[in-house]
Amino acid sequence: MRRIKILLFSISVPIFFSFPVLAESVYTLDSCIEQGLKNNPAYKSAQLMVDIADQEKNSARGQFLPSLSTDYSYSNIRSKSASGPTDDDFLDQNNSGYSVRLSQVLYAGSRIFNTYTRADAQKEMYIAQEQFSKLELIYKIEAAFFQLKKAEQDVAVGVDTVKRLNSSLKSAEAYFKREMAPYVQVLLAKVDLANAEQELSIIRNTVGKKREELFRLMNIAADPDTSFSGGLSYYSLDYSTSYEECWKKASEKRTDLKSFEKQIVMSEKDAAIAAGKYLPLVRLDGGYYDQLRDYSEPGVYLNQKYDRDQENAYWKAGVSVSWQLFDGGSAWFDRKKSLLQIEKIREQIKDAENNIRSGIRTGLFSLSEAEQRIKSTSVAVAAAKETYESEVKRFQAGIATI
Repeated sequence: MRRIKILLFSISVPIFFSFPVLAESVYTLDSCIEQGLKNNPAYKSAQLMVDIADQEKNSARGQFLPSLSTDYSYSNIRSKSASGPTDDDFLDQNNSGYSVRLSQVLYAGSRIFNTYTRADAQKEMYIAQEQFSKLELIYKIEAAFFQLKKAEQDVAVGVDTVKRLNSSLKSAEAYFKREMAPYVQVLLAKVDLANAEQELSIIRNTVGKKREELFRLMNIAADPDTSFSGGLSYYSLDYSTSYEECWKKASEKRTDLKSFEKQIVMSEKDAAIAAGKYLPLVRLDGGYYDQLRDYSEPGVYLNQKYDRDQENAYWKAGVSVSWQLFDGGSAWFDRKKSLLQIEKIREQIKDAENNIRSGIRTGLFSLSEAEQRIKSTSVAVAAAKETYESEVKRFQAGIATI
């Protein structure tokens, strides 16, 4: 793969843009799809969302394991004044300490488990969305490819039409010069030619648009020397699958429907997590602590000075229970929101199923209509070829006009 670099100058800062360019100059439909799946940013984004969800799942799994933490503190205390019996804690001293703590959640109202299963459902949802993004990209490439091939055929027809109307115009002008036809025929021929040239310009513009769309979907730089070939016989005719078979396949394999199902699971877990906030949290904590007090002055007892610096090192282990009894209804409303979200997703599933059913019917009708048009057009083309050959022979025999 080679790269083309375009250098843009702005004030005093050069800016570089690079586009991937393939050495291949002819693309088939299969190679267009291959390049699209390799380079398309939207599809890459969908793939990255799967990776992100996988990391979130790993993060949620880590909550099952114990947490280990450590800290160190240092403080300097200076007494300003004191009267009466004084507390040694507030005399001049340097106070430092460090600790290592190990904590394990024993019970959290299934919140940790529900968080993990929600993350797992989220990953499955993004996998379904990535698969749907893939199918959607392939569909867009195929649609643009076939529309391009049709537009190219339309250009070929348009060029022939312009040539024919040019000949008709010359013929009308010749008849008019010989006073064998009125001038209105010349004007009509000019109008027909202008309309055909305008239509040809529109079709050529369509070709350019569809080429640009294919380059964008493949995420490669547009190249005027690149051509697209084949594809017209990519699908076989006589698509005989019934509506019931199509719907059965769609309901089993449509990844957008699977994505909705995973969203329902996620909302159910959100509701369970919110309900779990009203349950107690039980922890097992253990740790090692070391604390040092370094007094600036020694202690005095019975006129005798003594060293009162202290260092305490100890282990500590225990079980703690915390229970939030009231939170202003926050968790309750979070649960209600999740339940409403489930109802919304179910309505979205119904809407998606209706759209799929309607799309299947429309697609089958369009296929049937297109197949019939192909059959009738094939007959018309054969008849037109026979008529054209007959007219050529008549023209060569001098008994027919141009």
